[in-house]
Amino acid sequence: MQQSKRRIINTRAGELGHLDCHYMGKDQVVGSKRRRYLVCVVDACTRLAWAEVVDDLKALSVMFAALKRLNMLAAENGKVERFWRTLNEDLLGVTTFETVEELKEELALYILYSDTERPHQGLDGKTPSKPPPGCRWG
Repeated sequence: MQQSKRRIINTRAGELGHLDCHYMGKDQVVGSKRRRYLVCVVDACTRLAWAEVVDDLKALSVMFAALKRLNMLAAENGKVERFWRTLNEDLLGVTTFETVEELKEELALYILYSDTERPHQGLDGKTPSKPPPGCRWG
Protein backbone atom coordinates (compact mmCIF):
# COMPACT_ATOMS: atom_id res chain seq x y z
CA MET A 1 0.00 0.00 0.00
CA GLN A 2 1.41 3.38 -1.00
CA GLN A 3 1.43 6.00 1.70
CA SER A 4 0.48 9.53 0.82
CA LYS A 5 3.17 12.14 1.37
CA ARG A 6 2.77 14.35 4.37
CA ARG A 7 2.73 17.98 3.38
CA ILE A 8 3.74 20.78 5.71
CA ILE A 9 1.40 23.71 5.30
CA ASN A 10 3.09 27.04 5.91
CA THR A 11 0.75 29.91 6.55
CA ARG A 12 3.19 32.44 7.97
CA ALA A 13 6.37 33.94 6.58
CA GLY A 14 9.38 33.16 8.74
CA GLU A 15 7.80 30.04 10.20
CA LEU A 16 9.86 27.43 8.35
CA GLY A 17 13.11 27.76 6.43
CA HIS A 18 15.27 25.68 4.13
CA LEU A 19 18.99 25.98 4.89
CA ASP A 20 21.91 24.71 2.82
CA CYS A 21 25.58 25.33 1.97
CA HIS A 22 27.00 25.41 -1.57
CA TYR A 23 30.58 24.92 -2.75
CA MET A 24 31.96 27.47 -5.20
CA GLY A 25 34.80 26.77 -7.60
CA LYS A 26 38.25 28.07 -6.69
CA ASP A 27 38.33 29.91 -10.02
CA GLN A 28 35.09 31.80 -9.35
CA VAL A 29 37.08 34.83 -8.16
CA VAL A 30 39.96 35.87 -10.46
CA GLY A 31 43.40 35.35 -8.92
CA SER A 32 42.06 33.59 -5.83
CA LYS A 33 43.15 30.07 -4.98
CA ARG A 34 40.80 29.90 -2.03
CA ARG A 35 37.57 27.92 -2.06
CA ARG A 36 34.54 29.84 -0.86
CA TYR A 37 31.05 28.73 0.04
CA LEU A 38 27.54 30.13 0.00
CA VAL A 39 25.10 29.71 2.88
CA CYS A 40 21.44 30.17 1.95
CA VAL A 41 18.09 30.28 3.71
CA VAL A 42 14.84 30.16 1.72
CA ASP A 43 11.56 30.93 3.49
CA ALA A 44 9.19 28.00 2.91
CA CYS A 45 6.05 30.13 2.67
CA THR A 46 7.16 33.14 0.62
CA ARG A 47 10.30 31.66 -1.06
CA LEU A 48 12.24 34.81 -0.12
CA ALA A 49 15.93 33.92 -0.22
CA TRP A 50 19.01 35.13 1.61
CA ALA A 51 22.56 34.00 0.84
CA GLU A 52 25.98 34.95 2.09
CA VAL A 53 29.55 34.14 1.07
CA VAL A 54 31.58 32.41 3.80
CA ASP A 55 35.25 31.40 3.80
CA ASP A 56 34.80 27.98 5.41
CA LEU A 57 32.17 25.46 6.40
CA LYS A 58 33.12 25.22 10.03
CA ALA A 59 30.03 24.94 12.17
CA LEU A 60 30.46 28.34 13.82
CA SER A 61 31.01 30.20 10.54
CA VAL A 62 27.88 28.72 9.00
CA MET A 63 25.82 29.11 12.16
CA PHE A 64 26.65 32.79 12.62
CA ALA A 65 26.11 33.54 8.93
CA ALA A 66 22.69 31.85 9.05
CA LEU A 67 21.70 33.42 12.37
CA LYS A 68 22.00 36.86 10.79
CA ARG A 69 18.84 35.99 8.88
CA LEU A 70 17.39 32.88 10.45
CA ASN A 71 14.70 33.14 13.09
CA MET A 72 12.71 30.15 11.93
CA LEU A 73 12.69 26.38 12.05
CA ALA A 74 14.91 24.54 9.58
CA ALA A 75 13.37 21.98 7.24
CA GLU A 76 14.39 19.77 4.35
CA ASN A 77 16.31 21.74 1.79
CA GLY A 78 14.42 21.09 -1.48
CA LYS A 79 13.59 24.74 -2.05
CA VAL A 80 17.14 25.90 -1.40
CA GLU A 81 18.51 23.16 -3.72
CA ARG A 82 16.31 24.60 -6.46
CA PHE A 83 17.65 28.06 -5.61
CA TRP A 84 21.24 26.76 -6.05
CA ARG A 85 20.36 25.35 -9.46
CA THR A 86 18.82 28.62 -10.62
CA LEU A 87 21.67 30.68 -9.16
CA ASN A 88 24.20 28.50 -11.00
CA GLU A 89 22.28 28.76 -14.28
CA ASP A 90 21.73 32.52 -14.05
CA LEU A 91 24.87 33.84 -12.34
CA LEU A 92 27.60 31.57 -11.00
CA GLY A 93 27.92 29.29 -14.00
CA VAL A 94 28.35 32.17 -16.43
CA THR A 95 30.33 34.73 -14.41
CA THR A 96 33.85 35.09 -13.05
CA PHE A 97 34.32 37.80 -10.44
CA GLU A 98 37.33 40.10 -10.11
CA THR A 99 37.06 40.28 -6.29
CA VAL A 100 35.14 38.71 -3.44
CA GLU A 101 33.45 42.08 -2.91
CA GLU A 102 32.19 41.99 -6.51
CA LEU A 103 30.86 38.45 -5.91
CA LYS A 104 29.02 39.64 -2.79
CA GLU A 105 27.54 42.65 -4.61
CA GLU A 106 26.37 40.55 -7.58
CA LEU A 107 24.91 37.95 -5.23
CA ALA A 108 22.95 40.63 -3.36
CA LEU A 109 21.66 42.07 -6.65
CA TYR A 110 20.67 38.62 -7.89
CA ILE A 111 18.76 37.85 -4.69
CA LEU A 112 16.94 41.18 -4.97
CA TYR A 113 16.03 40.28 -8.57
CA SER A 114 14.99 36.75 -7.58
CA ASP A 115 12.82 37.97 -4.69
CA THR A 116 11.14 40.89 -6.48
CA GLU A 117 11.11 40.30 -10.26
CA ARG A 118 11.74 36.67 -11.18
CA PRO A 119 8.55 34.55 -11.43
CA HIS A 120 8.70 31.33 -9.38
CA GLN A 121 7.03 28.17 -10.65
CA GLY A 122 6.30 27.02 -7.08
CA LEU A 123 4.37 30.28 -6.52
CA ASP A 124 2.28 29.96 -9.69
CA GLY A 125 4.39 32.53 -11.52
CA LYS A 126 4.36 35.11 -8.73
CA THR A 127 7.42 36.59 -7.08
CA PRO A 128 8.38 35.91 -3.44
CA SER A 129 7.81 39.58 -2.60
CA LYS A 130 4.10 38.95 -3.35
CA PRO A 131 3.46 35.71 -1.44
CA PRO A 132 0.43 33.50 -2.11
CA PRO A 133 -2.87 34.42 -0.41
CA GLY A 134 -2.53 31.66 2.20
CA CYS A 135 0.81 33.01 3.38
CA ARG A 136 0.75 35.90 5.83
CA TRP A 137 3.53 38.03 7.28
CA GLY A 138 4.23 37.92 11.01
